[in-house]
Amino acid sequence: MKKKSIAIISISLDEDKGDWLKAIQKDKLNWSQLSELKGGFNSELVQKLKITGIPYTLLVDENLKIISTNFQDILSIVKN
Repeated sequence: MKKKSIAIISISLDEDKGDWLKAIQKDKLNWSQLSELKGGFNSELVQKLKITGIPYTLLVDENLKIISTNFQDILSIVKN
């Protein structure tokens, strides 16, 4: 990741705040964590992005335009 500015953000589909916070601690997730704590797989975000499973990975640019949702493509982009 030579000279690339990358931020990792996790968006949880948990609906229980306690479960969500325990998972962050248990898995030692030391990057930005977000959650609406409602809707799970029926949430508006999941529907918009057509998420069918987790984890779900996407790469967005600084203007929040989705560049790719294919994990292998993302790895290739990040490595180059």
